Amino acid sequence: MIYLLDTNTLIALFHRREPTNTYLRTKKPENLFLSGVTIGEIFYGIEKSSFESIAKNRVAREAIMTQFQHVYTDQSISEEYGKIKAELSASKSYSPNNENDIWIAAHARAKSYILVTENLKDFQSIQGLSIECWADNPIKVIQT
Repeated sequence: MIYLLDTNTLIALFHRREPTNTYLRTKKPENLFLSGVTIGEIFYGIEKSSFESIAKNRVAREAIMTQFQHVYTDQSISEEYGKIKAELSASKSYSPNNENDIWIAAHARAKSYILVTENLKDFQSIQGLSIECWADNPIKVIQT
């Protein structure tokens, strides 16, 4: 099984929150992916942190993010993004606030990855996803 970690899951790892941190260690590193969108969101978070924290946050990001595989937007992901956004618009579920979540979902759906998130509500209206929440014990598993 291959997992795509949402931004909030990666943040939970930065802060060593359990049970997410423990559950992650049961997975093979080659099966853990970050989307380019998540990487960008992490860079944004670092850049908006206080001046005193930026250097420390950059070091922490580098130490953690290099442990994961990265997947960037390609044709199949772009096509899934278009389909998901059209589906959400048709069902009146679309909001400009969830653009990054649509891109992350498109990565998961195009590549058939299991999406790992702590914000199930952000993805429940997107059909065709396998979602896990590692913040809960037992783990929540949802098929949309």
